This record gives sequence, C-alpha cells and structure tokens, in this order.
Amino acid sequence: MSATPYDLVEDTIGGGAIYLDLVGIGSSYESISDSRLAMTTDADDWGWPDGSDNSVSVASDGFSGDIFDDKSNTASDFTASISGLIPSQKYELLVLNVIKTNDYDFSWSRGQKGNVLEISEEGIGGDAPAIIETEFGEESLTFSDRTHQHNGAAFDADGNLSTTGDQIIDLPNYLVGGDYIRFANNARDNSPYNAYVEADGITTWYLLVDNRLDGPAASRNSPNSTDPVIGGNLQWIIDDGWVRVNTGISPNGLPDYTGVDEGGDGFGPGQGLNQFYSVYSMTGDSVTIRGQGIGGSNMMSLVTQGEMITVNNIKTDGIAVVEDNGAEPDSYAISIGYFSSNEDGFISLRLGKGQGGRTELDGIIVVPPADLEIPIQKFIASSDVVAPGENVTLNWTISPAATSATISPGNLDALSKTGPDGKGSLELTPKMNTEYTITVDTPEETGASESVPVDVSLIGSFTSSSALINSGEETTLSWVVREDATVFISPEIGESTSENGQGSLQISPSETTKFVLTASADNEEDTTSELIINVLSGQLGGGDFSSPVGGWNYEFNGDVDPISVEWTHDNGSDAWDESDFSSGAPGGAEILDEGIENFLRIQDTGDPRSHGFGDPSNRKFYFIKDLTNVLSDGYSPLVDGITMNFRARVPVPGNDLPLDDHHSSDGSKTDWTETGDGYAIHDGGKGSFSIRDSLSGQLISFAISTESVGPGGDYSGGEGLTMNRLNGINTSTDVDSNDSSGEENLLPIEPRVWNNFWITIEEDDSDTGTHKVDIYLNGSNTPTTYYVTSGNGSDASYTYIAMGLGATPQSGAVDIDFFNIKEGIEVPTSSTPFQISDINYSKDGMSISWPSRDGEAFLIERSEDGVFWEEIDDSYPANDEGEITEFLDEDIFQYRKILYRVSRAED
Repeated sequence: MSATPYDLVEDTIGGGAIYLDLVGIGSSYESISDSRLAMTTDADDWGWPDGSDNSVSVASDGFSGDIFDDKSNTASDFTASISGLIPSQKYELLVLNVIKTNDYDFSWSRGQKGNVLEISEEGIGGDAPAIIETEFGEESLTFSDRTHQHNGAAFDADGNLSTTGDQIIDLPNYLVGGDYIRFANNARDNSPYNAYVEADGITTWYLLVDNRLDGPAASRNSPNSTDPVIGGNLQWIIDDGWVRVNTGISPNGLPDYTGVDEGGDGFGPGQGLNQFYSVYSMTGDSVTIRGQGIGGSNMMSLVTQGEMITVNNIKTDGIAVVEDNGAEPDSYAISIGYFSSNEDGFISLRLGKGQGGRTELDGIIVVPPADLEIPIQKFIASSDVVAPGENVTLNWTISPAATSATISPGNLDALSKTGPDGKGSLELTPKMNTEYTITVDTPEETGASESVPVDVSLIGSFTSSSALINSGEETTLSWVVREDATVFISPEIGESTSENGQGSLQISPSETTKFVLTASADNEEDTTSELIINVLSGQLGGGDFSSPVGGWNYEFNGDVDPISVEWTHDNGSDAWDESDFSSGAPGGAEILDEGIENFLRIQDTGDPRSHGFGDPSNRKFYFIKDLTNVLSDGYSPLVDGITMNFRARVPVPGNDLPLDDHHSSDGSKTDWTETGDGYAIHDGGKGSFSIRDSLSGQLISFAISTESVGPGGDYSGGEGLTMNRLNGINTSTDVDSNDSSGEENLLPIEPRVWNNFWITIEEDDSDTGTHKVDIYLNGSNTPTTYYVTSGNGSDASYTYIAMGLGATPQSGAVDIDFFNIKEGIEVPTSSTPFQISDINYSKDGMSISWPSRDGEAFLIERSEDGVFWEEIDDSYPANDEGEITEFLDEDIFQYRKILYRVSRAED
C-alpha cells in the first residue's frame, strides 16, 4: 500500500482541509496544498514497554508512507507543532489513523488534568455565581445553590438507565480528579446566558447535559433514560463542536452517562439517583457555555481533564478515507477537537498512548475557519449508508456572510442551523436512497451548491421477542427494511408482508433454528440477515443413565446457544467472535441437528490471526457458567464432592455438518483431519469439561482426545478421555497433557462416537493425588478409578464449570449433547427402571430378579393382600458380578397368593 494521497484526504474531509503528513521525528512537512502550513513531528520516550529499546521512531512499517507506530507502548506519546496558521483563530484538527485489519479498533487514553483559571458569566441576573472547584469525584456538589451531588450511573438488568438499577457504573475515569464548574441551578432557565471558561492550556472539556432536555421543544420532556434532544435551545452544542462520548463503559454499547443525586444523601456510585447526565467533549484552551433556557431541569455541569486528548472508536466514529480495502489497511480520520492558534500562528498538539491496540498515525488534518469569500467550504454526511430508520447528520461549513442556505429535498432552512462561524449540522432520517444538496447565497454569489449522496440499506434490523423459548412456546420475529423492499424468510415461512418497511409474525419452531431474512429491491443485490431461535427441548434422562434422585443442580442440554442460558465467554481463554460456521472467522460455535439429536458443536481451527482475522478470531473458545447461585451457600465442590455427567464426541468430516479447514499459525490452510482432532488438558488443568472451585483454588478437567492432531503447535492426550495428570498430593501447574512430570491419566474409548460420561470427584484420602475420580461409561454401574492432581488454572474469581477449547496453540472440535452437575457423590443407576423384572416359579420356590449395581443392598418383603408386609431380608446383597440380582424364596408353599416388594436398603 502506498501512502494515502494528500488530495484524497483533503477531498474526503472537505471544508478547506489541509493534510500534514508524518515524515520523521524532528523533521518538518510542508503542506502541498497550502505552503504556508507546516508540521514538525516529535515523540516522547518511544520504545517497548520493558525499556529494551528507547529509540524514537517513525517507521514505514511495511508501507511507503511514514507512520507513527505506538505498538500499545504505555510510555509513548505523539507530539507535533503546526505553524503558519492565522494567529488567534480556532481550527478543527483531525488525525488520520491506519487500521490494519477489519476487526481492529482502539482508543487513546486521557492525560493530566487541566486547571481552570477563570469563569465569567453573562445573564446570571440575581442567581448565585458559578464556583470553580477541584478534584471532581463521587459525591461532588453539582451546583452553587443546591446540595445535589454527582454520582456514577445505574442500569437495569436489560442494560437501560434506571435510577433503581443494580448494574452500577462508576464515574468515568477521565472525569475523576479534574477541575469543574458548579453553576447555579437557577440559571437553567436564564435566556440569554453565557459562561466563558478558560484553562491554563489545551485540555479536554466534558459537558454534562440533563437527559430530560428537549432543545427544539424548549422543554424537559425527553425521557430520563435516553440522551437529550440536541437542537433548538441546545443547537450551540452541535455548532460549537461538542461530541458525544462513548468509551464503552455502559452496557449494550450505550454512550457514557453520569448520575445526579438531588437529595445529596446517597453515598457511592448509583446511589440515591434521580436524574442522569449525558457526557459530551471538545478540546481547546477555553469554552463558552451558552445555557439551556429550560426550567424545571438540572443546569449543565462542566469538567476538565488532561492535556492529552481522549479519542475513542476510531472506526465507528471516524470519517472513512480508505475503507473496505480487503486485506490491506484502512484509513479513518477522526476529529480530536478545536484548537486555538497562539499569537504567532502555532498550535502544539499532544496525543497520549494507545489502549487495546496499535496506535498508528499517518498524519494530521487541519480544517480552517470558514472563509467569508467561499460560499461552501464543506458539505458531508456522517455516513454514506444508513440502515432504515437510522439517522444521518449533514455537516457543512459555509460563508459566515451567507444570506440564504437551504437543503433539498424538502427545501430545509440550513441558515438557521448555521452558527456565526459558518458551521452547522442537521440530523435527518432518509427513507430511500437520497442525494442531498445544499444551496447557498452570499452578497457576492447566488446559487452555489454541493451535493452528497446517502444510501439506505435494504435491511435495518431482524430481531425476535425472545431468542430462547421452550418447546411449544411462541416468539415473534420482527424486521425493519427499506420501504420498497420485498421480504422472504426461510426456512418454510416464505414471502412476508411489510407495512412502511416494518413487519412481524409469530413462530413456534420445534427445535433450534436459524432463520434467514432476504430483502430484495429492483436493480439491487439481495441482502440477508440471520437470526437463531434457541428451543429448549428438555432432557428426559441422562442418555444411558437415569437422572439422580432430586434431579441435577444444573443442566445444559446442548440444544441452545450457551450465552442464552447465562454462560459467559469474556475471559482470557476465549477469543470467540460469536459467529457460527457460516459467518465470521473460521470455526465457530453452533447448534446442529443430526436426526433426533440437537447438540452444540465448537471448532477451534488453529490460529486464524495468521490468516488475516484479528481478535476475536476464534483461536480459542471457553464458556463459563457461574455456580454461585447454583450450589448451596459455602459449598466447595472439590472439597465436598461433585458429580458431573456429559455426553460428547469428537466430530469427523464427511457428512453434511460443517467443519472448517485447519488454519495453522504458520499461515497454511489444510483439510480438517479425516479421523477428527480432539483436545487436551492445558494451562494448569483446563480442558473441554472443567470444574473450578474458587474456595479451594483447584481445577479438574476432562477432554476427549485423539491420537491424530492438527498442524502447528497441537498436542494430544492420547486416544480416549484424558484428564489432569497425577503429579503429587498438592495442587500443581504441571498437570497438563504435554507436561513431562507425573503420570498420564487416560480412559481408552472410541472418541468419534457419542459417549456418556458419569464422573464423581472427591478428595483423595489415600495420599496418592489430590482427588479420586470415578468414571462410569455409557450406562455401566462399574466405575474406572483414577487418581489426579488438581491444577491451579483460573478464568474467573467465582466457582464455575467450563466447556470449550481454550488454548491458542491447539486446534480441535467437540460436539456436546449435555453437561450436568450435582452436589455430592452420586453413584449412577442404569436407565433401566428399578423394578422387579422377572418372576419364575419352580419346585424349589419363587425366584425374583431386578436391576442392581455392585455394593448395593436391598430390603425384600412379601404379602398376601398388599396391606400387611412381611420382611424376608433387610440387607440382601447385590450381585457383584453383573447388573441383575436374583433372590429365591423357598418358603412359599403355605401361600395361595404372594406379592413381592424390593427396595434399596437404608444405611
């Protein structure tokens, strides 16, 4: 890839944008389009985090254009000085970012706080003057005339803002410790009102705005649980360049919020809440707050933070300069705020370290103030494609001397939406593909125009009222499509009607089903959207075992997405992109059916990162189920005993069920192993089926293993069911399949067919290992006993069970039919009902038979009338050589009729 051409960047940004490229540390770059402007690049303490290389570098990194490459170094800053600007003018600055993969994004962190020097207010009237405070934090007073206080926000179980919610979010870190302004709450309805606030240098300002404000309506009728409506009385927030902040701290991808405790008596985040603020930001050495002019609400708040700039969600919020470039890098420009040039025409810029990815900067873009002599400097849309029902924001920069400005279609008045600096914006909701045109008149020119196209995608959403239902229940499929789209849903449903682009229907699938909505329109390619409905079919028994008395403490039946039944995969042993086999990175997790079987298939193909897929790349899978509310209070499963039951197999290719190719870490791709690829114990005792006890700090796992393995760094635990090695009587790290110390533990089985494992785990009192493991296979009442050493691997602070394929070096696949657990040691019984199965009369007496297991004892009784029972034997032993016990009653000849009753003897 060659360096991004300067004219492509400038044309994409518009508004007279000037691109300044990175050419090397300490070197200057002179703008090609405006030779008056230049930028000198510098950097601070560049090098690897361990300090092994402290040289400063601007590297080409495989490209012909120079790139400042941070590599997530926690000590690295980028600094630049821009010269040749008009003195004492405010410029918008953007950074051009290189993003190497389609799944890559990152944020920059905040820096040191800025100090507020002064505040001057106009329109305050008789209200209390604003107060400059320091050290913003929980319980900080909100106003100069009230006892309201700032607190962290709260969300309900569905992730919606709620004053009584139990999902508590602390005040954002970037606010804590900063200087802030306590305005008078009574100033909320003052109009006009202005407050000029100045800091001791370039800083990031954060504006907190009451969610209830509806600017266009000049009221407080906006819902408390959603953002305020910006415009009207609040149009200045848009015009001055304030940007909504979203750092990912809120659930469901919502932007950042803070709470207000109007009673001033709540302590801690989320406590005593009455209202919520939305957080906006901009950068500069000063800001002007223009008030809200709306009574009955909470006045705004203003907080300042560091000299470094906070930039988030490059790909989501940026302007695409180079996008969808296949395997090659993309480039996005994102605004970092408005900066005032000093009296010499200089702006000094500093950006902080990268977070969560490589900070790779290709250049800086300078957008000058509006030019009086140019009717239209910029007219762009926030996105060139929006979903049906989604808004698009039109942004423009026109001559401040304009006498008229309209946008068509609709002949919309743009001049009233334009600030004195010539910049304005308008939010619209296109229903069809639309070309918007702005037409501007100035005293020197009439009819100047520019256009921007905005397309509306065929599908906006395809959702269900519930993605998890019981067999026989209904759920509602709903969709939003473009109004001219035709909808077809498979399987079986067919063409479906929509009204004004919206439609719904009720369904009751008998099994977990993937529904595909196809939207079609004339002269356009079809678009599809997929939706999986998980159907709980219920597990009627343990396969070849009967369920224990009282049932299981927890059952996973393999017929639903684990996430839908409160399994999580947000841990260090997981990199699942939440795709199935038909989408996303290679491999995946999906509910499949084979005849009457519904089961979960998980496939780890190796390391897709070496094949152009960024994390989450499906290089490992690890689902965790929290047992805190499943087990009894204080129960320690690896001390008090635990019983596990799962049915699983290693899948093989050759049928219609999906298995992707191996994707090796060396970049090669090969067919999936013909004889299947199982898994092994790894990373301190993790496996495909695990129990982790947070109270004892121990982990014991099992995995179905094959001798045949995939390419790369894969290894095997043998052919069968492998488990923790025996390696002493103390918990150890060295219990994995590839550890050299200790003894291997392997139950030989055929791994490629369904096997039903019933496993009891209890502490070992023989001083052989840490635990004794009894494994019952496929309905047998006779266990195979192993002694194992517990591992110390962990992926959560609580007690949990886990299932998956959680090691990057390995590849493998597993099918899971069910996974159940129960407190204590439960010895299994055959699925054959416990009842007298055979009665035979002979000259020797009456012989009766029933199913049993070794070690049991039975109470045998007889009766003539079924009311009064005579005890024959209260502890008759079970047959120790088979699964059927027989008893001969010789004393029968005085009876005309005999009833027999057999029950398990009590201890």
